[in-house]
Amino acid sequence: MILRNIAESMFIVGAIGKDNSFAEKYVLSEEISRKKALIRLKDHSERNCEQVDKETLDLIAELDDKIKSEEIKKFTTEQIAQIAELADYYDTLYPLTSMAIHTSARGLDKSLQVDDEGKVHAIHYEPATDEIEMHLDYGISMMLYTLHEIATYFGKDTEIIEKLQRKNNETAIKA
Repeated sequence: MILRNIAESMFIVGAIGKDNSFAEKYVLSEEISRKKALIRLKDHSERNCEQVDKETLDLIAELDDKIKSEEIKKFTTEQIAQIAELADYYDTLYPLTSMAIHTSARGLDKSLQVDDEGKVHAIHYEPATDEIEMHLDYGISMMLYTLHEIATYFGKDTEIIEKLQRKNNETAIKA
């Protein structure tokens, strides 16, 4: 789960580094999520026969107008990774780390202990440490990339980060 979060942050920072206009577009895209959240609250109130206050309705209308007039778009994680030129990470690491986030049959299969007759008799709830070294290597690599992009964006010296990246590549555990 942590790796997926680091990857998403890496994609955003990378996209900002590759496209000067991305940061503003990304921040504005949050208006779409804000409007959706307000609509959900409004719909919930209406389903429960509660009065929706005028301030909420006005804010939804205001956000709707802003989204249309400024042509605000929502970005998918895949789009952000492509802007950052990190599509390979999105295509490989991101789906694997997403399995830890989303419930799936495969995820449950690893957690359930089944007897010979196919009956569940135990659940593994402890954290898995399989291939932990590889996961740590990915995490370190992504954090170093993110630090490098931030330093580059702000015009800071990247020599130490690049040295750490080279050392990490030399000592990385191969899958």
